[in-house]
Parts: sequence; C-alpha cells; structure tokens
Amino acid sequence: MGLFDKKKKLTEAEVIRKEKQELIKSIMDEKKIESETAYKMPDMPDVKRRTRGERRGVSYPGSREYKLYQEEEREAREPHTFFEKFCFYSGKILRPSPDEDTRKKMKNAINFSGMHTTPEDVTGGCIVAAALSFMLLLFSVFLPIGPIVLKLILMLFVPLICAYFVLTYPFSHANMVRMKEGRELINALLYIVVFLRSVPNFEGAVRFAAENVGGKLRGDLKRVLWKVEVGIHNSVEESFMEYLKAWKNYNKEFLESMHLIKESMLEADDERRIAMLDKAIGVVLEGMDSKMKMYARNLETPIMVLHGLGIMLPVMGMIVFPLISIFLAQDLKNIPIYLFLGYNIFLPLGVYFFIRHILENRPTTHSGLDVAPKESEGEGLRAGISNVLNLKRIIMLFALAGGLIFLVPGLKFLIATNLFETCADEEMFAECSGDEGDYALVHDMGTMMMSLLVVIGFAVIFIIYHKGKCYKGLELRDKVASVEEEFEEAMFALGNRLASGIPIEFALEKVVEDTEELSISGLFEISLKNMNRLSMSFEDSLFDEKYGALKEYPSTLIRTIMKSVCGTLERGSKYAAVTMLTIATYLRGMRTTQEKINDLLSSTVSSMKFQAYVLVPAISGVVIAVSDLIIKMLTGLSSTFAGLSSNMPGDAGMGMNPMSIIDVREAMPAELLQLVVGVYVVEILVLLAIFVTRIEIGVDEIKESNNIWQFVLIGIVAYLVILMIIMSVFAPLVGIANMG
Repeated sequence: MGLFDKKKKLTEAEVIRKEKQELIKSIMDEKKIESETAYKMPDMPDVKRRTRGERRGVSYPGSREYKLYQEEEREAREPHTFFEKFCFYSGKILRPSPDEDTRKKMKNAINFSGMHTTPEDVTGGCIVAAALSFMLLLFSVFLPIGPIVLKLILMLFVPLICAYFVLTYPFSHANMVRMKEGRELINALLYIVVFLRSVPNFEGAVRFAAENVGGKLRGDLKRVLWKVEVGIHNSVEESFMEYLKAWKNYNKEFLESMHLIKESMLEADDERRIAMLDKAIGVVLEGMDSKMKMYARNLETPIMVLHGLGIMLPVMGMIVFPLISIFLAQDLKNIPIYLFLGYNIFLPLGVYFFIRHILENRPTTHSGLDVAPKESEGEGLRAGISNVLNLKRIIMLFALAGGLIFLVPGLKFLIATNLFETCADEEMFAECSGDEGDYALVHDMGTMMMSLLVVIGFAVIFIIYHKGKCYKGLELRDKVASVEEEFEEAMFALGNRLASGIPIEFALEKVVEDTEELSISGLFEISLKNMNRLSMSFEDSLFDEKYGALKEYPSTLIRTIMKSVCGTLERGSKYAAVTMLTIATYLRGMRTTQEKINDLLSSTVSSMKFQAYVLVPAISGVVIAVSDLIIKMLTGLSSTFAGLSSNMPGDAGMGMNPMSIIDVREAMPAELLQLVVGVYVVEILVLLAIFVTRIEIGVDEIKESNNIWQFVLIGIVAYLVILMIIMSVFAPLVGIANMG
C-alpha cells in the first residue's frame, strides 16, 4: 500500500508538470515567437500514462498560485487597446501575410512593445481600415454636402492615409515604448551595478532590478526570471542575454554594458571586477552623449522644414484666399470647406506625422522622473475617487462645460448669419445695412468678436483639460525633481561621514547640519527622529508604512538606492560608505551627461517656444487683420466707384467703375477666415507643446500636459491681442477707402 501511494504521488507530479509544459507551449505557440529574439522550448519528457484517479474523472489542476498564473497569462494574451482589438477582429475577416522582411521587422516591433497582435492581423487591419474609410466616403458622395471633386479627392487619399497609419503604428509604438523605457533601462543598469558591487550574484542583481524598476521593463525582467524557473533557460545569464537581443536595434550601448557586467562576474580580482562595473556605466553615458550630439546636429534641417512649410508658409498663404474668393468666385465654389479640410484636418495631420518621424530617431536619455505612489490617507482617498469616478472623464466634462460657455454664443451667431453672410435682426451683434428688403450684414468688430468666441472656446477645452490633468501631479513632480537633484550631494555627505567609522545615528546628525539649506535634509531629519524617538532601525526609519521618512519623498530612484544602502549597512559602516560614494559618483555622471544633453537641445527648444509664443500668434493675427483690411477696402472702393458712375451720363458711368468687373459680395468674410486660422493656431500650439516636451525630456505625461495648456493659453492670448491691435491700427485706412 505504501509503495502504491508513493507511485501515485510520483505520477501526480508528472501530470502537473506535463500540464505546465503544455500551457507554456500553447502560450509560445499563440505568441508565435519565430524571430531571432524567440525563446525556444526545451525538450520535455512525454507522459504516456494517466493516473487511476484521472481515469475516474478526478483532475489535478495544481496549486492556487498556479491557477492565478494561468488566469494572468490568459488575460495577458487578450487584446486590450483599441488598436489591438481592431486588428484582432480584422484578422477574423482576412489575414494576409506581409513579405518576409516586413513581417520580421513588424514581429520584432510587436514583441518589443508588448502588443497583443500579429503581423497578419495588422496587415488585415490595414486593409479593413482602408475599405471602411472608402465605403464611408463613397456613401458621402450621395449626400448633398460639398463639391463632388473634393469627395473624389478624399476617396483617393483618406483610405491610403488610414492604411499607412495602421501599418506603421507598431513601429511608431515601439519607438514610443523605447523613449518611455529609456530612463528605466538606465536605472536598471544602475541597480544591477550597485547590487553587484556588494554581492557578485547576477541572479540577485536582476531580481533586485526587477523589483525596483517600473513600466514595461519591470515585467520584462520578471519574465526573464520566470523563464529560468520553468526551465525554458538554464540560467539567468542565458535568459537575460537572450532578452537583450530585443534591444539591439534600439540601444547597442546597453548591450555592450551588459556584456561587460557579465564578463566582470568571471574576474577573481575585486578591483578589476569593480573597474569593469564602473566602465559599464561609462559606456552607456558616453554613448548617450555622443548619440544626442549627432541627433541635435541633425535637428536643424527638420526644424527649418517644420517652421517654414508646416507653420509659416501655410499661415501666410491664407492672405490670398479672400482675393481668390473674389476673383474666382464662379470657378471655385465652397472655398471655406476646402480651407477647413486642408488647414484644420490634413495640414495638422501632416505636421503630426512629420513630428512623429523626428521623434522616432531621438536617442534614449536619462531624462524624466519616476514618482512612486505616496501612501498617505489623502492620496489614498484621491486614488480611490480616481478609480471609481474616472478622474480624467470628470476633467473632460469640466473642460467641455468651460468651452461651451464661449462656443454656444459664437456657433449660434455663426448659424444665424449663415456663416457671416446674411443679416439676423434677432442677434445683438448683427448690425444690418441697406435698403428695405435688401439688408446686408455689417462686418465690424462685433462680428469678429463672435467669430473669436468659437476659437476661444476651442482653446479653453484644451487649457482646462490639461491643466486639470497635471494640477496635483506637477507639484509632486517638481518636488521629486528638486529632491533628486540634491540627493547626489546628500549621498556624498553621508558616505564621507560613515567612512570615518562613526555610527549611523551620529552620521545622520552631521548630515542634517550639512544639508540644512537643502530640501533633502528633511529626509534624514525624519529618519533620525524615528530612530531616536521610536527606537527604529535605519531601514525601518525610512521604509516604515506609517512613519517612514520616504513617505514624504515619493521618488522611486531614492527609494531604491536607500534600499540598497540599508542592505550594505548590515555588513558594516565601511561597506555602506563605499556604496554611497559609488552611487553618488554614478548619479553625478548621469546628471552631468543629462546637463550636456540639455545644453545641446536648448537652442532647439528655445526656437520652438519662440515660435509658439510669438511667431505663430503674431503672423496669424497679422494675416487675419490684413485680410479683413483688403476685403473692407475693396468693398468701400466698390461702393465709392459705384456712386461716382451713377452720377455720370450714359455709358460714361460704366467706364468710371473699374470695380464692376468683380463681385465683392462673393468675398469670403474675414470672420470665417479667422475661424479656420484660429483653430489651426490652437492645433499647431498643441503639436508644438508635444514636440518640445518629447524632444527635451522624452515621454512625460505630466510635463506634456503642463506644456500644452501653457502653450495654448499664452499663444491664444497673444493671437487675440495682436489681432485686436492691428485691426484697430488699420481701421483709419478703411475710413479713407470709404471717403466720398
């Protein structure tokens, strides 16, 4: 009986192992990892026999942790984003396979970014997107809206644009992930090196980095460890080096650094081993500096193209459209529709794709901040409200409400006056002129103000929404940024004090005195109070859930480094001092490199800010004011010559009116032109804010939202002020044109 029980237990273990291997194999098959970055399955022994319990219908699903793992993997394979769902359902309709080279590149991009789709599904989505857009535009042909020529042009280009966007999205998304994970990648390298300086154990270093980095890299490193635990790879070194192949097209310096770290594990001499670890950090920083220098030099031409062809030339070209609407009124109908589609849809899309192309080549840097969640009661309550009520949607509702305050009166006036062409007696700002039965709308400052209300409302939506998104986060971000800048100096001070052999309590007292003018001094002051008053250890004084000093300093970088320092402090003050001084040296090197990068990009950033704050609003305001002046002067001159010709006898009067060859009444109102230009100005300001943020610091949602609302607010105020000033200055010229 005992022998039978033993045999049964062995069989159950084999069954559970087989279930695990089948699950792993199914996961790998579904993910279809076929590129050189793939993880091959090891040979698994086949289990040919089932237990007697299984024959009777008894199953052995495994432990609770294994069930949770199965559920997590099942959820991980399902599409989450709109793009993934669109490609998933498109793939059910048709799944054409791209050419082998494109398929390989797309597969690498999909695997790198962690998207849950396949190249076949993306290709199917490309075709479905083009077909859907074509059918929608084909349906619009039968609607009595807009000219047929415009519809045919849209039917030709819009499907191509949609197909191009879907086909290139995996590559652009992979580049955005690379930019976003660049800081985490360098932090992971820093954590691995810091750990290996104290304990030369590569598995422990990877595990330490996986516990402390954030973003997608956290899951990648945990997956590296998981593949060793389930037997896909024999060691962490093998699994990690296989994972690094995914970065070979994005950050070769990181691969070189990791190879140096791997070679350092073979060194028996501690000094040589530590020197190789220091060199690994230096390789990444030098590569980051040299790449950014080249990128900054190559930015000059794209910035000139963006400034000239994307912003200045289109806005200045708007001045000719009033004249076109006068002289070619019979040949070109519906000019406002052409302007709206060209300037408010296609031109911003073109600028967006051009900016995205520039940003895709941006090297990885250590810019940006990683803010740890602040575990206080107020923050917990705010997080709860955010999860339940979806704070972003609430902010959007407030933004729409604020924008509608300006939009409703402007749109109501726009509709009542038939796009500023006819008079409407019921409107307060609609002044009418002319004979009875032939009233015409007077285009004055009142009608222009009603047109400006629409642009102001459109801008207010962006201002309120992005201001609300970064309202609390920006304050916390600035605090963390200030503390991280001072952390390097604090590490030097604490490390030098501990190097003298004094206990940690006395070292903290000295450091509080040395850094009393810095914000970081509060961290050590709270830690010292916890140790003296609550008899806590140094680690508990920092990481205690209720009284820990790091609760007030929610920086992931500081939290991780202090965790490493606490680990080395158990080995003695000397070891902790060496670790602190080493970390401070690394941080100084990173900060110095980042300052060089900021200097390289400063001219580009300043140029783009000057365009957003001054050039775009000024040129747009001048164009609208000059267009309004031209239309009013032509209208006044036409009335003057008409009066003169009416007083002449016979055919002589016709010769005295040169304005009779044109119909000024067909001119496009300046208010309508202002609508097109004003909306375009807001769109360009938003795009410039995104461009400046991502050029300067990479992907940072808080900083990006802060730049967007500031750019839009300052730019639209400058646009309104310049427009009002120039129109007031040009008003006497209109009076001169209307003399007689």
